[in-house]
Order: sequence, then C-alpha cells, then structure tokens
Amino acid sequence: MKRILVATVLIVLVQQMTAQPYVFYKRKKIIVATLDSPAVNIESFPLSEKEKHTVQVNFPGNESWNFTVALKKINNDSVISKSADTILFLSDIEGEFELLRQMLIANKIMDESYNWIFGTGELVICGDLFDRGFAVTQQLWLLYKLESAAGAKGGSVHVLLGNHEIMNLSGDLRYVQPAYFDHARLLGKDYMQLFDEDTELGRWLRSKNIVERTGRFLVMHAGISWEILNRKLSLESINEMVRPWYAKWKSDLPDYFSDFFNANSPFWYRGYFDEPPAMQNLVISTLARYKAEKIIVGHTIRYLVSSFYDGKLWDINTNWHAGNAQGLLVEGDKFFRVNNRGLRTALN
Repeated sequence: MKRILVATVLIVLVQQMTAQPYVFYKRKKIIVATLDSPAVNIESFPLSEKEKHTVQVNFPGNESWNFTVALKKINNDSVISKSADTILFLSDIEGEFELLRQMLIANKIMDESYNWIFGTGELVICGDLFDRGFAVTQQLWLLYKLESAAGAKGGSVHVLLGNHEIMNLSGDLRYVQPAYFDHARLLGKDYMQLFDEDTELGRWLRSKNIVERTGRFLVMHAGISWEILNRKLSLESINEMVRPWYAKWKSDLPDYFSDFFNANSPFWYRGYFDEPPAMQNLVISTLARYKAEKIIVGHTIRYLVSSFYDGKLWDINTNWHAGNAQGLLVEGDKFFRVNNRGLRTALN
C-alpha cells in the first residue's frame, strides 16, 4: 500500500510539472510550447506582437491555482532604488510554489486570483528559486507576472539571483528535479536550452542582479566577503561585471572573476555566520561602503528569521523545502517574522 501511495504522489507531481509553458525566441518569432504530457502544444507569433500575447500556467487537478501571464519587454533591473515603507523579504523558496502562494496570500501581497493587493509595497526575493521543489517554472512565471502587476499599482517586485540560479544557468545541475530533464526531452531540447538567452525566462533571469540596495537595505543572496569589499567596486560595477558571466562554465572564467563565482561571491559566501563575531567589522564596513543600514541575506539556513550584529544583518533562509516558510516583513521601523499562515511575530 505504501509503495502504491508513493507512486501515486509522484505521478501527480509529474503531471503538475508538465502543464506549463516554455517561451522560446526563434529568429523573428516567439514560440510558446505548452507541455501536456505526452503531447506538446505549439503556438507561434511574430516577435513584434509579443506584448499582445499571454501564456497560461495550469495546475492539473488544482485548477483554482491557474493563472495567465502577459508577456512584456524585459530590461535590466535597477541596482539602487528607493524602498517602500512596507517590504516583504523572502528567500530560498526553491520550487515550493504552494508555500509561496500561501505566503503571498496570507500576508496580503496578492489575492487568491493573483491580483496585487500590496499597493505601493515592495516584495524582495533574495535568490534561490531553482531546484529541489517541483514547481520552479510556475514560481518564475508568477514573479514575472507580479512584477508587472505591482508596477501598475505603484509597488515593486525585486528578484535577485542566488547560487542555484547561477548553477542552473551555468550547467551545474546536481539539484535539478529529474522531471525537468523530461521536459527538455519532450521539447526536443537539452535542459540548458530551457533557460538560455533564446527563452523568455532565460532573458528575464539574465536581467536580474546579484546585489542591490533598496532604500536603507543592502540585499543579496549570501553576503559581501572581504575579497569583494576590498575591490572597492560600486554596486553597479559588480552587477555589470558579473552579468555577462552568469551562464559561463567555471573553467571559462578569467582569474580576475574567480572571487565573484567561488565561496567569496555575493551568492555563495557564508563567512558572516561561519566566523562570528569576527565578521562584525566586515558587516559594518560593508554598510558604510554602500550607504546602507541593514544587510538582508538568505543562503545559510536558520530555523527562524534572525538578526545578528545588533540588527545590522538579517538571515531569512528558513528552509522552505522542509516546509518551514518564513519571511521578514518591514513596516516603517517595525520588523516582523511572518509565515505562510499569516502569523506575525514582532522582532523589535
């Protein structure tokens, strides 16, 4: 009986993963390939008509979750922006769409129909949307959609890249769910072609930064190491330098770039937590360099959203893949730990 139950769950998960669109560019055309295993539904239209079209993201067996996404023009994200009075910071969601949906609804970011209801508020994702979970592409399409929805209401969505985004773009596929390799085969492609520069999601990911400052908050996936800080680069320079190398093999990187992609990089670094309290000076120096008051990171797992160094550093990775979905909500000068059930805990 146990084996039958496990097999049934896996079949349902694979079905959910296959009912989704992939959008490709081919010459002056856009091709929308929607998986409906074992079939693939194909639609194509001129590139010039891109912004007139939508794609449908479906959840077989759970149709109330379905949503439509309007395609849009893609530009590189701003590196420095004025933050909103109210911000929700999330990180390391890793394909857990159900938890993300619950989190955004419970904390009044969107309603059950995916309408943005956060007004002029700001949603910030500190990396690691890929791997482990079973709904990576649905999650990407939702955030792609919410960017536009938020902008129309005076709000904003910021998605930064973590180590798992860089791994997927550059060919380190050790944590990819096997069903995504099946997606590629159904489409007659290699997995790396699902998110390359000739795809909509691939172009969208390449428009994202690895470090930003929004108001008083310096945001990234992992942290700024001494090796990076001592280069004395602006935030704009860091992103401009690293962006062309997101999808390169490590062996192709020049020596000068090694610290931007190894354990010292803003999307891999763990020194803040490996060597406390020796890192307090690094945190203070980083905040001074980049004119910020607080650093927000994920990457290193905590049981609770937690602060360090007198509230100057916040770690918000609570292992969503294990079901522990939490975020950091900032309302003016008040900080709250929130979860996917809408529970708030004051942190100051």
